[in-house]
Amino acid sequence: MEPVFGIIKHVMGFRQFLLRGTAKVSGEWALVTLAYHMKRLWNLKLAAG
Repeated sequence: MEPVFGIIKHVMGFRQFLLRGTAKVSGEWALVTLAYHMKRLWNLKLAAG
């Protein structure tokens, strides 16, 4: 699980939240994780051929 956070921080450049408040931060985190998962699926699809 920890490598995922390293990828999000280092590769994707996400180091801090831009918004404030629990609801807004939850939404921002949801977008970050969505982007991570979409990128991961794309790379897996390319690797599969």
